Amino acid sequence: MRKTFIKNQQLGFSILEMIFVIFILTIIGVAIANFQFNIFSLNKISTDNLTSQKEIYQALKIIRTEIRSMSSSNKGDYPIIKVATSTFTFYNDTNNDGRKEKIRYFLSDNNLKRGIIESAGNSDIYDSEKEIITNLRRNIANDTETIFDFYDSNYNIISNPLTEKITDIRLIKINIFINNNISKSSEPLYITSQASIRILKDNL
Repeated sequence: MRKTFIKNQQLGFSILEMIFVIFILTIIGVAIANFQFNIFSLNKISTDNLTSQKEIYQALKIIRTEIRSMSSSNKGDYPIIKVATSTFTFYNDTNNDGRKEKIRYFLSDNNLKRGIIESAGNSDIYDSEKEIITNLRRNIANDTETIFDFYDSNYNIISNPLTEKITDIRLIKINIFINNNISKSSEPLYITSQASIRILKDNL
């Protein structure tokens, strides 16, 4: 009887050991899985940020080039048509055909877009229904931050471009905040650039 009792006691201890080992291995497995998931997430965030930077730098290059080379309309109207904190409209001969197009950069549904309208011949008639809109960058997260800031020849910011003279504008600063996953509260990526208007350039 005594031998049987000792054998059962040893068997019970072995089962407890096995349960303990399984428990430890489970914890280690979960930790490794979480670590791998975090590494994957960080790599994805890094890749997304690099892609976002490349895309927005390409967009800013287009915007800067067109701002710098804006010109008067076919009939000689002032180069700048309309300004606001999230939209900017002006004339430019983007395709070098001798006729000025109406260029519009604006924010819509968290997307930075570019609109272009060809003029009817050499007139200043632009049909808004014929505007060709291109999406330059999605996931713009400017919220209350301005996309366009306008400065005069002394580099003083024009605080209210809607009411102040657009003829004072000499330089435009572009501010872009990007959040690749707007549904999450991650820190947005901030990129900025600026361009002066060559045809109006004096002190800048």
